[in-house]
Amino acid sequence: MQGRDCRIFWTATTGGLRGNCKPLAGALAGNTSIGLIGHGITEVFPDGSQHVQLLKDVPRLRIDSETGARAFRLRKSFLGTSRMTMRAAVLRQIGRVPEALTIEADEYLFTLTGFLSDVLILGESLTFYRLHAGNAFQVPMETNKLSGANRRYSNR
Repeated sequence: MQGRDCRIFWTATTGGLRGNCKPLAGALAGNTSIGLIGHGITEVFPDGSQHVQLLKDVPRLRIDSETGARAFRLRKSFLGTSRMTMRAAVLRQIGRVPEALTIEADEYLFTLTGFLSDVLILGESLTFYRLHAGNAFQVPMETNKLSGANRRYSNR
């Protein structure tokens, strides 16, 4: 695998990858039909407690059938911005993300990638995600410091 073959996405609240990128690089190098890799996540709450979310079954899928679409729908939480690594060639196939997608652009990318290539979800947590009052969707609205427009959106 060449050095520019994948893209790893980060968010401001992501604490970064736990350890290193070897599991991601190894999975991409081992099979060229995989265009997207997701993984578990460790949520870190304001009180310091942690919750680890890991996939227990069916780690590989593709949206090419009703069964694949159902599996994708149930596993897409392992493919968010802080949990997705994409093969650069697939991103080039997708092209530009429509500018109207100011929220959930990651979902646009990982859904299209699931149509174009295989998706693999690793059974380990590689990301820490810190939850705090500035998170748009994971904290109670009374402690959320979002602007009015974003607050209205997140209440839907």
